[in-house]
Amino acid sequence: MTPGEIAVIVNSHEGWLKGQPGAKRANLSLAQLSGYQFAETKLRLRTH
Repeated sequence: MTPGEIAVIVNSHEGWLKGQPGAKRANLSLAQLSGYQFAETKLRLRTH
């Protein structure tokens, strides 16, 4: 998976968190993500 493909998936996931139409929840369970930095990426909703 290329960095560009991951960016598209993460951007769509962020839209899914916001309830945007057409956005999709990310599934990166089988992706090789070593070396990628997600420190500034919002991947889950805040629960409090």
